[in-house]
Amino acid sequence: MQRSQEQLTDQGTRLDPTVVLLLGTRLGSTTRLDALERSGHDPAAVATWVRSTWGSADTSGDARHTLTTLADHWLASGWTTTDLAAALRLPEGRIT
Repeated sequence: MQRSQEQLTDQGTRLDPTVVLLLGTRLGSTTRLDALERSGHDPAAVATWVRSTWGSADTSGDARHTLTTLADHWLASGWTTTDLAAALRLPEGRIT
């Protein structure tokens, strides 16, 4: 998490620090991203966590933005092979 946050911040990407902190706490300090895919942390589980932590899609915009940005970074870096934020992505054309 720390390396992802540092790399994205260096690129000028805005991440919500509370979302990063809570995600890091949820994952734990020793959880590797590839373990998420093996242990059932599928996109639906991530979306469920966001809804239970932040509420509806209308009130979870910062969390959704931060998590989809992180998931894109993890895929691009080859750290995951599954888009863990797929269930958080809005349908094409939807703004909220």
